[in-house]
Amino acid sequence: MTSYERVEAALVHKEPDKIPFDMGGTMVSGINVNALADFKKYLGLDGPAEVKDTITQMADTGEDVIDYLKVDVKNVVPVIDCHGHLAHHSSANWAERDRKLIEAADKLGIDQLCCSLLTPRRPATAEGFRECNTWTAEAMKE
Repeated sequence: MTSYERVEAALVHKEPDKIPFDMGGTMVSGINVNALADFKKYLGLDGPAEVKDTITQMADTGEDVIDYLKVDVKNVVPVIDCHGHLAHHSSANWAERDRKLIEAADKLGIDQLCCSLLTPRRPATAEGFRECNTWTAEAMKE
């Protein structure tokens, strides 16, 4: 199973060959530059740990670490990224709301828009999340 297939299977709640591993694919799954420097020294990997974000001191994981750990998720290096909630398809005006969100992101110069769907029914259920994740996975293919 490729990394892409592994992550896609996990998103639609199918069993991948192993749990997808992410280290640095997003800012919230990254590693501090000092911790990465120590980790690289421990692994015996040469080269410095480079800062990706000066405010948070998050590191650029680096291809050497990604290859060594067989990381499944890679950062595509957007200039600006953002998270938005798409409208659930049970909402009468979901297409219009989604279009407005995407247009706003374009006007702001957002290069990467990470989107998710919130389940419309409360309390949320596993089935509701599966439905939303399936729609998200289908949208990724378009």
